Amino acid sequence: MKPVCGSNGQTYSNECELQRNACLMKRHVAVVYKGPCGDTGPCHNYVCSFGAMCVLQNGRPSCECPTCPERFEPVCGSDGMSYTNECKMKREACEQRKEISIAYMGLC
Repeated sequence: MKPVCGSNGQTYSNECELQRNACLMKRHVAVVYKGPCGDTGPCHNYVCSFGAMCVLQNGRPSCECPTCPERFEPVCGSDGMSYTNECKMKREACEQRKEISIAYMGLC
């Protein structure tokens, strides 16, 4: 199991479980970082930019671009580009090392 910390402060056994619970609750919950939530965890207060998330590598915090599900929930980014979903937009921002936010839901 690869536990993840959700944006709602809950630890999930893996990213799939987080997505399943978010779907059941009809709420958006994002992975804040890989690893359990907690005030004293290695990723606590470790800052990653451009949509990257903190992951533990050999017990030490490191930043990594997110992995994204293949679901179609299109968003229009502030860069004028359409993305399959919010996660894919954040991954592009991370890989390009630039800030991209949601301009609006749906295709541009």
